[in-house]
Amino acid sequence: MIIACDVDNVLNNLTESVLKVYNADHNDNLKIEDIKSYGIEEYVKPEFKKDFPSLFLDKRVWKGISVMPGCVKVLKKWHNNGHEIYFVTATNTENMHKKAKWLQRTFPFMDVRKNLICMQKKQMLSGNIDVLIDDYAGNVIGGDYFSILLSYPWNENFCTSRYSSYRCNDWNEINEALKTIEFATSF
Repeated sequence: MIIACDVDNVLNNLTESVLKVYNADHNDNLKIEDIKSYGIEEYVKPEFKKDFPSLFLDKRVWKGISVMPGCVKVLKKWHNNGHEIYFVTATNTENMHKKAKWLQRTFPFMDVRKNLICMQKKQMLSGNIDVLIDDYAGNVIGGDYFSILLSYPWNENFCTSRYSSYRCNDWNEINEALKTIEFATSF
């Protein structure tokens, strides 16, 4: 199988790290549970909405990034079993270098420079991948691939059953969904 995996909030805790810096700088107490749609900036104090995107370039955010539990073990297993793994991110191009370095440190068993894709519209991968693992429901709609949606408050109302999609709460569940998809595609 060819597995495409989103990076932010799937392999790392980007939103958590951004909120930590935002809350410290702007005396707020915004939590992940408060973010009910994909646009985080809708939930910050009105006077900071305009400048909020600059936080994604803040060095403190990237120093606060941590690896999602279980993702390295699961992806290493699938990689070692001969499946192709690609990292697909819709990041600001200024962050690509930082993200590539983080990915290479985190996934040393892969050649990230050959497996990192930056694109806003992941449906463009249709016909080239078998599975997309993501946290943004918009990437599930219209894609010609199986999808695994990692559960977050911003996608909790999305009906995965309409889109050949599996909803998972963690990387153990993602591993099980991948097994199911592998079985379904082996016929």
